[in-house]
Amino acid sequence: MSCLDYSTVWEVMNDLDEIVQKTKQIETMSRDLLDELSEATENPTILDAADLLRLYSHHILGELENAQIRAWNETVVKLRSSVTKTTKHGKDLDVLDVSL
Repeated sequence: MSCLDYSTVWEVMNDLDEIVQKTKQIETMSRDLLDELSEATENPTILDAADLLRLYSHHILGELENAQIRAWNETVVKLRSSVTKTTKHGKDLDVLDVSL
């Protein structure tokens, strides 16, 4: 059993979301770079490297988004459910004892 504070969990998960958004920007920039390089050169080594960067950033973004969804569901959703149940029973909401 561990004590979790809903506002702290929310803040941490919000920070994670900001990182996901920044990673989306990296993925977009890598795609744009490949597009620009495709117009500027026919060098297969450069184009392959840019395409590899695009593919890898897309893969990492997918993994990060999946981890974020799982983390959100395992923390905020479950903790929010506990807050709702606690509110109905009139107990203190400042610190909840939640088993993860």
